[in-house]
Amino acid sequence: MRGGKRWFIVALALLAGLDLLEGEKIDSRYATNRNCEACHTDISKQWQTSRHAHSHFTKNDLYDKTLDYIVAHEMTKTKEEIVVECAKCHNPRIEKRSINSADKLGLLLDIDKQSVDRMLKTPTMKNGINCIVCHNVDKIHLDKEGGKRGFDVVEFGPQGTMFGPFEGAVSPYHKTQKREFFVNNPNRLCFVCHYSDTNDFGVEVYSTGKEYETAKAEHPNAPQCIECHMSGKKKGIASNFGGEGGRVKRLVRDHLFASIDNSKIYEKYLKISAERQKDQLTVSIESQVPHKVPTGYGLRDLEIRVAFFGKDGKQISEQRKLYTAHWIDAEGEETIPHLARKKGPDSRLAPYASVAETFTIPKGTHLINYKVIYRQIDPKMDRRLGVRDPFFSNEYVLKNGVIEF
Repeated sequence: MRGGKRWFIVALALLAGLDLLEGEKIDSRYATNRNCEACHTDISKQWQTSRHAHSHFTKNDLYDKTLDYIVAHEMTKTKEEIVVECAKCHNPRIEKRSINSADKLGLLLDIDKQSVDRMLKTPTMKNGINCIVCHNVDKIHLDKEGGKRGFDVVEFGPQGTMFGPFEGAVSPYHKTQKREFFVNNPNRLCFVCHYSDTNDFGVEVYSTGKEYETAKAEHPNAPQCIECHMSGKKKGIASNFGGEGGRVKRLVRDHLFASIDNSKIYEKYLKISAERQKDQLTVSIESQVPHKVPTGYGLRDLEIRVAFFGKDGKQISEQRKLYTAHWIDAEGEETIPHLARKKGPDSRLAPYASVAETFTIPKGTHLINYKVIYRQIDPKMDRRLGVRDPFFSNEYVLKNGVIEF
């Protein structure tokens, strides 16, 4: 940038009275999981399959297309500005925590835009929610009612120190310390980002942590987040390095952060069955999940789809039942959660709920094919956003049953 332009931007920042909120530059030794792989091989391989490893917009097509959609429809913010806002949870170790007026003007005028772009695509950010994010958290200050999330409610420790559930763990690469929240209340770490959040219009766009706490009050034995999305404790190797005594077997957990694509999590916690009685078919779903299904990103849905076939193999008809939430914009049309002025009908399964949907069997039916399908985004909004990654556009079949008579 030329000197005159630089001073012009600085002057604007001073006149605006805005401070730059800076994060911490991450040492290359801890910037990505690559240097962690040698000792934490299994954990690293599991993590690479997770959505945590794909939290950056360049690795998450739905996130990227959502950013573009917001910019195109609101036009009050730059894409870079929104990325920085979302980074509180998507990339908590971002080096710059705000875009001020001077930065924004520079982006709009294409002045030194490359430096901002580089900051948004550092190795640490592109690596996602990696080791230095979770295992460098020293203290947690949850703000359940105030709305602060992500890097606003944690204190990170020195970069050369990793925190975890074990006392006396030894590493040749970094210091280690135990933190009780990994042991006694790991939900606190999950709720740093997954508790709830509202959009710019005050509409709550997700509330997974709130849903969990409501269910926990009625079901005291509800599992903690890590018991479902990681695993139960089991004997294993957290680190390939064990010092003079060799590798130490401990009670460890998987680091899959289980999702629909890298695990059988929904099949495990949703009990699905079907029963035919005369001219009716009843499909039942029993949820053993301590939050709504689906939860999290507001365009996910669950669908029961029943197809009826005659003796000739031709389909007679098809019936569907959808469980999802709807989001309404200023014009009363459906939109994405982040642009919603209000929330529309919400038919998602409540925590620990059971539903039984009855479908009338048409005359001439010889075979019924019933499916329960999970989607990361409903097809209509998928087409509107232009998502191309099959992870989001795929239909995940949780149950595929056939009844022949």
